[in-house]
Amino acid sequence: MRRVPRSPEEAFEPVAVGIDSLYLSSFVDGLGIDWEALRFEKEKLRLSPGRDHSELEFGGEQFALHRGGCRPYSFLLSNRAFQLQLGENIQPRCHAQFRSQLLWLSGLEGALDRYEAIWRNLGCTLTRPHVVSRVDAAFDFHVPSPDFRTEHFLSQAGKDATWRENTKAQSLQFGKDQIVCRVYDKVAEIEQQSEKDWLFDIWGRREGVWRCEFQIRGERLKEAGIAHLNQLKAYLPLLVKHLARSHTSLRRPTQDSNRSRWPLHPMWKGIIASADRLTNPLEEAPPPLLRGGSYSLYKQVQSVLGSLKGLAATLSEQNAVTLVALYEASEGLGGPPYRNKGGPPQPLEDPPAEARQALTPVSLETLLQRLPHLFAPYHSPELWEREVREKMRRRELGL
Repeated sequence: MRRVPRSPEEAFEPVAVGIDSLYLSSFVDGLGIDWEALRFEKEKLRLSPGRDHSELEFGGEQFALHRGGCRPYSFLLSNRAFQLQLGENIQPRCHAQFRSQLLWLSGLEGALDRYEAIWRNLGCTLTRPHVVSRVDAAFDFHVPSPDFRTEHFLSQAGKDATWRENTKAQSLQFGKDQIVCRVYDKVAEIEQQSEKDWLFDIWGRREGVWRCEFQIRGERLKEAGIAHLNQLKAYLPLLVKHLARSHTSLRRPTQDSNRSRWPLHPMWKGIIASADRLTNPLEEAPPPLLRGGSYSLYKQVQSVLGSLKGLAATLSEQNAVTLVALYEASEGLGGPPYRNKGGPPQPLEDPPAEARQALTPVSLETLLQRLPHLFAPYHSPELWEREVREKMRRRELGL
């Protein structure tokens, strides 16, 4: 019987393609930077142990100046869009990290325009083109039921690692240092450790999204002819396609004992087919950040509801104690049934099981009515407004 060849599977269409992180080294003359003001603010921080940052304007943007720095740089500034490391007497004078949210919502061109505006506003001049020291290329796919395992990957990397949760692979990594390929459950990462719930708006969904990411650093970028931004725009898609074929690839297993002959997985075909979108300008404005905001609200409400349940349990126990005290104080009833004959009564702070079972737990409605009274000793309207504003400012500064 002649075997009918299986038709090739179509490439998966990513729900999002973009640069997730970008690191630049910037050679600027530094003449427009008020170094004395930066030193003064940092000294004030050193003399104020209770403060972890100082807020200042730099190049037309609000930044947080941090207490420490990362050698050889003396000053560390950050906001939601950038992290800047600055040094007065070294070149490159600035090492900049472009944050994910800026890159996804503004695109590469929009992010670069905003970065260049900082130096224009300061009156600084570039003495050399910006140097690209790292770029992370990300491809997000809707994969409700992942059908791949570690052994389905073919990689030239000398090191690999797998992280699991409940025996299921949640994150796979291939390589270290110059090239790192990561495949991981992005939704799980957002829920467990990151603040990137705004990605739900980019995707248009909240579940079943896996990210395939190539992190490429300086030496490997230079080998591909990428040192400056114009080269990044021209060659990054080609480099990612090459890495997806030769460095690390996901395959569909067959009976062939040679894994290099296994066909590419549709998700990997999707990476190769969509890599050109990495450096394209955004075709349309990103959607309003509604899903991410509602998700944050959902998580906070969940947390508050859990605390309220604990508070209700505490109040219910106090009600039980009160019931015991009233019961013991009653006369003519022959004494409470739980008192040991001839012995001391049980402690009021540990009411008997009979009292616990007889008492209905405090309801949410009753608890909400009592909250103003419970909060009264601790709540100050002036402190409330000031501290809420402080939390809002910290979020704006990316803290």
